[in-house]
Amino acid sequence: MELNIDLSLQQGISAHQAGNLQEAERCYKNILQTQSTHPHANHNLGALYVSINKSETALNLFKTALQVNPNIELFWMSYINALINERQFTEAKQALKKAKRKGANKNKLNALNQHLISQVNGSSPHQSDIDKLTNYYQDKNYDDAETLAKSITEQFPKYPFGWKVLAAVFKQTGRLIESLTPSQKSVQLEPKDAEAHNNLGASLQKIGRLNEAEASHRKAIMLKSDYAEAHYNIGITLTALGAVEDAISSYKKALKINPDYVDAHYNLSEELLRDHQFELGFEEHEWRWRRPELNIGDVLSTSKPMWDGKHNQTVFVWREQGIGDEIMFSSLLSELHSMSSKVIVECELRLIALFERSFPKNITFVSDRSSVNEDMYDFHISMGSLSRFFRPSVESFNEKNHKYLSADPVRTETLRRKILTGEDKKLVGISWKTASNVPNAQDRNIGLLDIAQVLNKPGIQLVSLQYGDVSDEISNLKTKFGISVTQVSDVDNKNDIDGLASLISACDEVVSTTNVTVHLAGALGADVSVLLPFVPRWIWGKPNSPSTWYRSVKPYRQSTVGEWDNVLRLLRNVFL
Repeated sequence: MELNIDLSLQQGISAHQAGNLQEAERCYKNILQTQSTHPHANHNLGALYVSINKSETALNLFKTALQVNPNIELFWMSYINALINERQFTEAKQALKKAKRKGANKNKLNALNQHLISQVNGSSPHQSDIDKLTNYYQDKNYDDAETLAKSITEQFPKYPFGWKVLAAVFKQTGRLIESLTPSQKSVQLEPKDAEAHNNLGASLQKIGRLNEAEASHRKAIMLKSDYAEAHYNIGITLTALGAVEDAISSYKKALKINPDYVDAHYNLSEELLRDHQFELGFEEHEWRWRRPELNIGDVLSTSKPMWDGKHNQTVFVWREQGIGDEIMFSSLLSELHSMSSKVIVECELRLIALFERSFPKNITFVSDRSSVNEDMYDFHISMGSLSRFFRPSVESFNEKNHKYLSADPVRTETLRRKILTGEDKKLVGISWKTASNVPNAQDRNIGLLDIAQVLNKPGIQLVSLQYGDVSDEISNLKTKFGISVTQVSDVDNKNDIDGLASLISACDEVVSTTNVTVHLAGALGADVSVLLPFVPRWIWGKPNSPSTWYRSVKPYRQSTVGEWDNVLRLLRNVFL
């Protein structure tokens, strides 16, 4: 009776999986007696022999399978593993190169290469543990990957792949500082591994060792010139060093290799904007919508088209990002209004009273997006995206971003009379921290004591403009250091933004770190000193670049990362 090859193969696989190796061997051999070059029968019989420590016998079977079908990844994995088991290291290296040319999975090939290296060096874990570790990491099962990687590095400290995966797990779970040691170990054990150098650079960058980080990333590129992630990471490092033009170049190199690299597009946009290349920068900034981790808000779901600059249309502008950005981008609304038949704006509820006072009366402001149906507008656009049309150059800002919001004049005067304790006093409003949860936001903060000690001079009365409840901080400042800061109970600085606008306007000057207070004070045209970290957000430009967004705001920028001494010294000179 003629053998049914497909049925016999399935019977062999089932027996093999059930551990009935004799039956599996019989099925595979029956097929090979009929069709000696059957690729799967050859491969499966070879795999069976490997499992019973007969790798040498398996090699010819794997070779036959590959001769018939060299495009099956599993055949290559089995063949290379058998060559390593038989310590045919030269042949294994050649097979790895061939498998790579055939498009085999890079991570799997890398794991086998690490296994080969460790066997050459005489110390490696079992292949099943290597495969398991690779699968854990690829499946983003980071807890199990970390546990197994730690076990492997303890038992086989000279096996580089264990350290490499451990470093990668720390990196993927946001523990870049912890990734430093395994990254260093990985590089020491395999100095020609580009990925290991890149991972080390990311760890060094996180802990502020920026020059070393740059060197590590450049080493990765020396080893692998088309390594997009390493070019991107150099860009991040150069940004942190304040090297704007070089950072732009690095992001462009990453994008030349990978044109769809979302993070590189976004970071490039920020550097272009920082460099005042506004037209291209705002075009690139549209990539922000493909980075959900930014938490800038939900894209409007609508069948209506995006506004493209048309005149005499009804346009719905929807909010994005935080309240500070809403204040900043609202500077574009009057220009949109001047060329539209009607404008509807979604904004924070806390901003409506202030916006209705400040902008043309026939702009409609709403806080609930669902209250605006599609029949009410012709086009839509996010508030930040208006910049593409109205701010293509430094010249396009002119006076348009100066004093475009108006506080309630009656409330402003009432507050000033209430809080002023002497006719010869100057009211200086202060704000010293941000509530933002974006990465590195805390780098913008400065201690209340640091600001208060600089400004605590005869003739100056300090007024808190700080967002949120800071009563304890202000009380401790008075108790321990004898410095008073006035808190105005009539204004909730967080929830009463219109009241905060009047409180800012009641002050003669404002001193603040970068937060909502600065955006609001700048939009009101107040006399503001802003205290900036070494690399502030793109809206502040490069050191000594001309002011754009807020003409009345004077920047004082750190000269060294994390050090506020020079900023406080400059501020002290201003308030002498």
